[in-house]
Amino acid sequence: MTYLLGITLDIAGKAIDQKVPGSANLTTADAGFGALVSGLLSMTMSLGAILLLGYLIWGGVEWITSGG
Repeated sequence: MTYLLGITLDIAGKAIDQKVPGSANLTTADAGFGALVSGLLSMTMSLGAILLLGYLIWGGVEWITSGG
């Protein structure tokens, strides 16, 4: 499993190394697959935290205005 996280998707870097025409102005990020998964998980957790906060505020407002 850790092997899959070490895979890099550096297509631009390979194009520069092979001197493909038009690749002289490319910049490489060299982030890798692990960084992609990490970014997606971080974004998902942030969205989940925001939705949870909204749900808690909504429940609090309903509880305060329930009149019971």
